[in-house]
Amino acid sequence: PNGGESLSIGSGHEITWTAEAVTGILRITLWKDGVKIGVIANNVPPGTGSFTWTVGQYKGGTALAGTGYKIKVKEKGVPVADKSNGGFQLL
Repeated sequence: PNGGESLSIGSGHEITWTAEAVTGILRITLWKDGVKIGVIANNVPPGTGSFTWTVGQYKGGTALAGTGYKIKVKEKGVPVADKSNGGFQLL
């Protein structure tokens, strides 16, 4: 999700990225209003370009319905990262 979407909690949604010159493994995290909620996935190979997310799920819980959510995809161990351009909503 890159902003503006309304996603149903529990449904499947593809998180996608293009990893140019990224060689390390990725971590995908969920954020709400600038605060990290939790890790969605660890140890994701960068070349896969996508991860199927059960909407709302993160390690340790399920996010609540609301607005202001973003996804961050980060290469572990380096500052290379990208985050959703805008917030999305969980229903």
